[in-house]
Amino acid sequence: MHIVDLRPDNESAIRQIVMLLVEGFAAHWPQAWPDLESAMEEVQESFEAGHISRVALDEDGTVLGWIGGISQYDGHVWELHPLVVHVSHQGKGIGRALVTDLEEPSKSLVV
Repeated sequence: MHIVDLRPDNESAIRQIVMLLVEGFAAHWPQAWPDLESAMEEVQESFEAGHISRVALDEDGTVLGWIGGISQYDGHVWELHPLVVHVSHQGKGIGRALVTDLEEPSKSLVV
């Protein structure tokens, strides 16, 4: 697994993340992203200024998980939003790795 910035031109990863948001939240928070359109809006917002968007990929480029960060308080605090890991890969430390990656100072964006 490797964690990289999600780029707007990575259409394959974006499609996978959109599905992941809808499926990953369906059981416990279905109103979060009830459809593909709302999930796509969330992913597109992650490319805006003051946001961090990181994706965990396997060696084949399959999305294992995704994390976003939103700058708060003039960049002094980052709100983790959202965090999702593919159901079949939960419990394997992917979410923890994404959070640790997001916490690294080198990932913080200048707002």
